[in-house]
Amino acid sequence: MEQQQNERVNSNYFQLNLKNLVKVEQICQGMDINKEGSLLLLDYLFVIAVFVFKNGLINKLQLLLQPQSIISNVLLFLNKKSYFISTSFNSLILWSTNLIGSQKYIKKLEGSDDQILSIAFHPTDENIIFSGSSNKKINIWSISATKNPCQQTLNVPLRQIIQLQILQDGNKLVALGNIKQMIVMENKNNLWKVKQLIELKQQINQIQILSNNILMVSQNKSGLISDFAQNLQIFSFKDDTTLFSYPETLLINDCVQLIKQVEFQNNKNKQFLLVICASNLYIIKFQNIDQGKMVVEQILNYQDLMSTSNLNIQIMSSDGKYLIISDISSSQIHILELKQNY
Repeated sequence: MEQQQNERVNSNYFQLNLKNLVKVEQICQGMDINKEGSLLLLDYLFVIAVFVFKNGLINKLQLLLQPQSIISNVLLFLNKKSYFISTSFNSLILWSTNLIGSQKYIKKLEGSDDQILSIAFHPTDENIIFSGSSNKKINIWSISATKNPCQQTLNVPLRQIIQLQILQDGNKLVALGNIKQMIVMENKNNLWKVKQLIELKQQINQIQILSNNILMVSQNKSGLISDFAQNLQIFSFKDDTTLFSYPETLLINDCVQLIKQVEFQNNKNKQFLLVICASNLYIIKFQNIDQGKMVVEQILNYQDLMSTSNLNIQIMSSDGKYLIISDISSSQIHILELKQNY
């Protein structure tokens, strides 16, 4: 059953404003912001720029030179440890936020035999890092290992592995390829194995873990006027083993770029999904998450706030307050602030 995107839209609950516009030295290839919302990373292809982030304003702190000239434009902060990770084609580079002034990385993890396209960290043991490559392989790494940091390599039935998501208890990993397939892997006795291959009718665009047994999937919607229209659908693990889909879907008439689950400070009983698309920010509320039912609370057009329309990368702060957008054509960083109207 498909729900239309304009159902129950409240046009006044949230407001999106341009907080800051920053011209940077080079085109930004990748971004990330830490959980505390205090540090912002920009990947300038050969250099990582570190900025202090406060109240939507940024100040450059340091430039970090990558150890290789070819990188994969993947950056990721760890949540608990004071580290972040960058990729150097087929290697992982570990940096410390406490040693940024030294301009030196802590460790280089080698062992992948192809370009790394995606990374994720274990939610309860951040010494464990997962990476997906362009050659149908997933590597499991140990940051603390002094020798052979690549602990396990899995050959999986996907093409390029463009996204990895791990459940909150750390026992299941979901991987997305650039086709109509995703796989579920499970950890048994410290060894990961492919548990399930899921094939959908349309190409999958994004996946997002919502809880320890619930996953959201964005997939292309065919047969509409818009070529970018997509359906959001909830998947859940049945009997803690098999992933199955609910029949309800929510139509988003835009190209989904990022899905973020947030709980706003003044709405303790309300969890929202922020779905960032090519032109709009969709604010979605669950009617009944156990039945896969969702409703669009509000649609905010942020394209009108932009100086240009060529977008590159979008990230959202963990509190849902700031949407940060890199413009590939103008080397500009747009910082938009999401506010609630009381």
